Amino acid sequence: MGLISTIQVSRGVVTGGIVLALSGTIASLAIPVKLFGESRRTPAPPGVGQLLGADTPPGFVDDGEGVQETPYGPLTAIDRDFVRRVKLAGLWEGPAGQKAQKVGGTPQVKQAGKHMVDGHLDLNVKDARAAQLLKVDRMPNEPNDEQKGWLSQIQSASANQFDRTFVNLTREAHGKVFQVLAYTRAHTQNSQVRELAQTADVTVRDHMTMLELTGLWTGEATQ
Repeated sequence: MGLISTIQVSRGVVTGGIVLALSGTIASLAIPVKLFGESRRTPAPPGVGQLLGADTPPGFVDDGEGVQETPYGPLTAIDRDFVRRVKLAGLWEGPAGQKAQKVGGTPQVKQAGKHMVDGHLDLNVKDARAAQLLKVDRMPNEPNDEQKGWLSQIQSASANQFDRTFVNLTREAHGKVFQVLAYTRAHTQNSQVRELAQTADVTVRDHMTMLELTGLWTGEATQ
């Protein structure tokens, strides 16, 4: 009995030692796996960041209506915001362009104004159609406060300052819009919004080019 007890105890000690050793090995392996897992994130599939709000275009305003299913693909809050912003841009750039056509001091400024007016007339029609098809409500009917301020500066500028004020304010605004439409075009899964973004891209590029051809764009932010 003594010998048998001794053998059983020895077996227990050996078994316990093996279990402890294995436990220690597993623990040591588990720690770095956990650490690497926390420090390394798997990139989200395209569009997921947009849907979750992890990445949004400059100035994005969430209307709180979430993602809506349409015959043209999912319609996100960013998509709806873009449709509204296209309308918003035309509400102040149209009048600014008309003013430039009338009082512009050079043929280049007058031509830039004409492109702005014509471009937004066409873009407004396509934007209104997209808004109707997608049932986007709360479309703006007047410029926002910032745009009203820009328009006021342009309309009240003296003859000597008009050209430079018009070019720099509208070119700066187009630069901001360009970032928004580029983001929307890259992320949207809605065919109507994609088509509108493509049209807006052509229009904005044309306006930026015409404004730069005046030779008055300084590249400096205007207050």
